[in-house]
Amino acid sequence: MSQNKRFASHEGGSGLPEKSKLIVPEKRDCGFVEGSIVRIKLSKFLTYDSIEFKTGPYLNVIIGPNGTGKSAIVCAICLGLAGKTNTLGRASELKDFIKYGAEKASVEIELFNPHDARNYVIRREITSSNSSHWWFNGQATTLKAIEELVSRLKIQVGNLCQFLPQEKVADFARMSQQELLENTEKSVGRTDLFESHRLLKTARQTARHLEQDVTKLHTNLDQEKQKNARLEQEVKSYKDRKSFLEKVAVLKMKKSWLEYGTLRSLYDRARAERDKQQEVVKEELKKLAPLETKHRTLKGRRDEWEQTTRDMAQRIQAKARDLKEQSNLMITANDKIVEAKSDYDSKVKEEESREKRLMDLREQLRALENTLANLETSDVDAVARRLETVDNDLRNVSKQMTSVQSEGESLSREISNIKAEIRDCEAQVRKIQDASNRRLETLKSLHAHTHQAVLWLRANKDIFKHTVHEPMIVSLNVTNPTDAKLVEAHVSFNDLRSFVCEDADDLDLFMRKVKNEMKLRVNIVRAPPEPAVTYQPRHPISYYRKYGFDRYLQSLFTCPEAVMRFLCLQYKVHLIPVGSSLVQTNLQRILKECPELTHFYTPDVQYTIKQSKYSKNMSSRNTALKEPRALVDSINLEREQELSTTIKAAAQQQKLKEDEYRLLQRKSEQLTLEMNRLREEKRNVMKQKDERKSLRNQITTKEQRIQQIMREGIDLATEKLKLDQQLKRIVDEKMKYLRRMRSITLDCMNLGKERVEKSLQLMACVRDCCRLETQLHNTSHRCEAVK
Repeated sequence: MSQNKRFASHEGGSGLPEKSKLIVPEKRDCGFVEGSIVRIKLSKFLTYDSIEFKTGPYLNVIIGPNGTGKSAIVCAICLGLAGKTNTLGRASELKDFIKYGAEKASVEIELFNPHDARNYVIRREITSSNSSHWWFNGQATTLKAIEELVSRLKIQVGNLCQFLPQEKVADFARMSQQELLENTEKSVGRTDLFESHRLLKTARQTARHLEQDVTKLHTNLDQEKQKNARLEQEVKSYKDRKSFLEKVAVLKMKKSWLEYGTLRSLYDRARAERDKQQEVVKEELKKLAPLETKHRTLKGRRDEWEQTTRDMAQRIQAKARDLKEQSNLMITANDKIVEAKSDYDSKVKEEESREKRLMDLREQLRALENTLANLETSDVDAVARRLETVDNDLRNVSKQMTSVQSEGESLSREISNIKAEIRDCEAQVRKIQDASNRRLETLKSLHAHTHQAVLWLRANKDIFKHTVHEPMIVSLNVTNPTDAKLVEAHVSFNDLRSFVCEDADDLDLFMRKVKNEMKLRVNIVRAPPEPAVTYQPRHPISYYRKYGFDRYLQSLFTCPEAVMRFLCLQYKVHLIPVGSSLVQTNLQRILKECPELTHFYTPDVQYTIKQSKYSKNMSSRNTALKEPRALVDSINLEREQELSTTIKAAAQQQKLKEDEYRLLQRKSEQLTLEMNRLREEKRNVMKQKDERKSLRNQITTKEQRIQQIMREGIDLATEKLKLDQQLKRIVDEKMKYLRRMRSITLDCMNLGKERVEKSLQLMACVRDCCRLETQLHNTSHRCEAVK
């Protein structure tokens, strides 16, 4: 209650206690000073879910292995003591300090208070919306109040001499000696020390300015004295100059009077000359008037002849258009003649064709009459018996055909199903092969030289004694894509891109070809000779299942046997267990009961266990796993082999079914031939039965057709007379057009001659006009010169 009263009475209403001079006895010799950090508690902050720890009185620096959370503690101290995010040099927004997946984070810092039994407890809560809430000793407060408390306690998280995050070490190294001194004064000096130092610097700067001003004034005084000494001679020179200027003014007035007399004489002579030239101009203007009159007459005549010439040209063009129109009419008349002759020729050919058809029909009629006469004596009963026998045979063959078709359709459906199954398997194989190509493209983007070496190896495999395996980025396949980051975190990138040889000579040959000749920077290793089965775990995985482990790293992927031998020898993949999130819960048990486990994994974290050489204490380091880059696309070789086997079996089954189907097709073809033969025989029998009636109908039709063709005959003599009359009419029209064309041509010739004569007259007129214009121009020029 008493503490709440002190908060309420604090000036400004911030809710924070004022500094007391009394020290609580039990806090007198504890080693802490006011404002020292006593306790830090974090919740959902960066990598920490929830952690609380207490510090000693001499906390000065935080050290530890990478990934243990040092930076998270430093960030918590800065943000918990009203610091800014830019002070840390990490994320720019508050929400970036919240652990992934959480909605908010909190930082609680307890600072030593020697004047009260209760320490200062500052709590800050950060939400995903970049907002903050503050509490002091359990009560809500404001950022300004916290800043005032922190300032009073001389806590300066923005001062690199007092608070130095890892990301700001470079800024600290760039500070000058003066900046280091000032920041040190702010950090460890009295409250007024920095201000006193600033006032001292200001006073010293003012003193320097005053000294410079005094020196400048003394210099100016000396310069003014020297200037006065020089001005005495200049004053004397000025007086002499003034006297000379007065004399010059008198002389200028005398000069002006003399110049006036000279100019007056020149003016009188120029006026007399002007009057004389005016008389000359009048004489020239009298000569110019007749020339202008004659020029106007010639110009009018020239314009008249030009208009006449243009009119005649337009008349000639009109005649040319009439001539072209008559020529077009002549062409049309010629076309009519050709068309009339063509129509007559068509009718002649049509009549010849009609005569030929009539002759053919008469011959066909005689043949039909002869056939009908021969059929009158045939046996009708024998035809009926033969028709019944053929019908029975057709029914039997049709039943067999239906059975064969049913079996064929069944086989066809089975073959279609097999083909669909093969297509589906082939699509899955292509998908797996596409993943292999994507892995190769990933290798190209990560290390171009290794990609080139893989392409060279695929083209030159036959030069090696044994198999040279491609890099693990291509040849290693993670069974579950989510486990790729575990394998990639455990095996270094340099080894993931390494080629694996089984023979020492092959290794030397590969190095010589790829590194020496092709100048490619690639890695190559040699697999150990021991078979992969010799690498066995110390205990079965069931031994570690109680700690949360369910498999070894070796079981997460498949690869060639030589590559597996290398990974077992180099990376002990057969000894590295992988577990679930329960491993973190049982971490202390694992450290105590399983000292042989120095590396193990959970789905998102890598754990490394180390034992101190001096104290024998066990320490663990957990590192968050990064998303995979090289093993993103896994290839299921077992599935690819299984699909290939399925495709082969289905292809064999398809071949058997197709053989059966071909047998049925041959049988169907034989039945079809037999059925066609029987149908043909039936048609022949039916033909014999119905042939008499058909022949009589055909004879009647032929007779009707002959009568119709005879009625369609054309009178060629009449058509020839019509053609002659039409041609005579068209020729008369052509003669009329020719006479009109002759008349138009004569008119054009006469107009052309007349136009030429007018053009010659126009040219003579233009020539006279140009000569007269030249005379006018010369006379005018003389007048202007005189003026």
